[in-house]
Amino acid sequence: DALFLNREESQEVLGVDTDEIVDLVKGFHDLGVKMMILTDGPDGVYVSDSKTVWHLEIFEGPAVERTGTGDAFGSGFMGAIILGKSVEEAMLWGNANSTSVVQFIGAREGLLTPDKIEEMIENNASIRPSELAKL
Repeated sequence: DALFLNREESQEVLGVDTDEIVDLVKGFHDLGVKMMILTDGPDGVYVSDSKTVWHLEIFEGPAVERTGTGDAFGSGFMGAIILGKSVEEAMLWGNANSTSVVQFIGAREGLLTPDKIEEMIENNASIRPSELAKL
């Protein structure tokens, strides 16, 4: 139902040269993916539910090492979805978790509890998902 890939992986899996986000997510929806989550490093994350494509910038913070940040985003995002939160809120949860992990060496250091996720979201209140496109 949900597929997490970065931009380069998305191009490789689809076998395309384009790096246009809307084209990439449409390609995965055409293959049957219900929710496409496309991470883009320092440029943030894109999520599509096959109706809307949202974009979210990263929260500011020091970047020590990027190992595990995609997985941290995924676990925060899916944790929020499991708890019944909206896609937009799940994006914020994933963003908070990955922002914390990138500040440490290794993939597990810095993973946040739900309370700490909410605190980081509050501390970054100006950064919220925006609608990129309707599909």
